[in-house]
Amino acid sequence: MNTRLIGNKVIFLSLSMLFLSGTLFYTNKWAFLQPILLALPLLIIIVISIFKNIKIQVDYPAIVVFYIFTFLSVISALVNADTVLLVRAGILFLTFTVCSVLLPNILSKYYKPTEINSFIAKSVLYSHYPLIIIPLLINGLVLNWYNAYQGMFYNPNALGLVLVTIFAVEISLIISTLENKLIRNEKIYTKNILVKTSLLLFLFILLIFTRSRTAVLTAVLLFFSLFMLLIKKSFNKSRIKIKPFKRGIVVVVLFAVFTIFIFQATPIGELFSAQILSKFEFRSDDLTDGRGDVWIRAINEQKLFGHGRGFFEGSVTAHNTFISILAQYGSLPTIFFLIFIVQATLKGYKYATLNINDKYKFMPLSITITFLLTSMTEGMLYKLSMFVFFICYGVSSLNVKSHKISNRRRSI
Repeated sequence: MNTRLIGNKVIFLSLSMLFLSGTLFYTNKWAFLQPILLALPLLIIIVISIFKNIKIQVDYPAIVVFYIFTFLSVISALVNADTVLLVRAGILFLTFTVCSVLLPNILSKYYKPTEINSFIAKSVLYSHYPLIIIPLLINGLVLNWYNAYQGMFYNPNALGLVLVTIFAVEISLIISTLENKLIRNEKIYTKNILVKTSLLLFLFILLIFTRSRTAVLTAVLLFFSLFMLLIKKSFNKSRIKIKPFKRGIVVVVLFAVFTIFIFQATPIGELFSAQILSKFEFRSDDLTDGRGDVWIRAINEQKLFGHGRGFFEGSVTAHNTFISILAQYGSLPTIFFLIFIVQATLKGYKYATLNINDKYKFMPLSITITFLLTSMTEGMLYKLSMFVFFICYGVSSLNVKSHKISNRRRSI
């Protein structure tokens, strides 16, 4: 077995462990494995980068912004004399460095730029589909006391957050396939697209059974965001590409008809109404389940360097990544974290609009949107979507940079 193949398998295993560390945290039985599954791959990737003498290339503006965020978080922890927050800030710094700086550069040594996202996608899917399918095969679709499905996880929302991340990976491939057909008129394999569409429908139905409003809304908004981007790409410099635009219209109409048929002629529509819409109606007086009061309090009582972990003692926790950072670390670190999110989103968008042959080129943007939306009502640090988001940001920034360099060389 050659060195390259061994390196590929080690990196694949490391990525799978890293992703599982953010998922098994949601289980009662396997949560104790999280520290090991987090520390081991980080160590392996650092060792590989040292011994392989990896040349580091980064997107300096965004990297510097994130490092300022972590530095200010350390200052905040010291100001509040909170050792736990200090350790968490250090771990976040290390995780980001490995995921967004070291790993993309290591992968670029083993793969072409257009193959890296596919490698990441396989790591997510191969490590997580068993967690979804095996409990279904063993126990069936068993609903809990309030008529929701949670699988092997400690609550349905946890399963929903994992499912929507897998959904974000799968839909990026489908959107890319549609782009190749509608805009480039490339041949697509009907069998492959049917399999992927079926998997997407399977994931969405499971999402409905979780009764997780956050996850379902994220999936719906993600689909329409990427679909609108696909339509936008049918326009070029304010001039419509007639053939792709016509094909796009046909696809929109067919999709609308198909959606109406699915919701009217199958139990899915009734299921969606019973599991999701009824939940909105039941809690129409407070859609945030009491979190809104905590958010308002955190905003009203914000300080430059926060209050430490004690802010949420005796109350509902933030259930919001940004509010959690604001209350515990302060407004100053939060500003830099938000700036980084904007930079990463723009980088993902830029990569999605490039004219390149990467079948998962929409994944960085897709995962960024997923992390952003789920962070609105859940704490997503150290979860699956955060790890994939960090890696995809690093890969997209590296690939955008290499694409610019190659274009300059062609123009010379």
